[in-house]
Amino acid sequence: MDVLAVLPPLLYKHEVLWQQTLGMNFDAIRAAILE
Repeated sequence: MDVLAVLPPLLYKHEVLWQQTLGMNFDAIRAAILE
């Protein structure tokens, strides 16, 4: 198994998950501020 071949997709998936989590948090924070 080539580690270099496996790492980029894992990092990409992780980054997308992070962006989705941050996005949800920002939405919640913005909603709390606007209320």
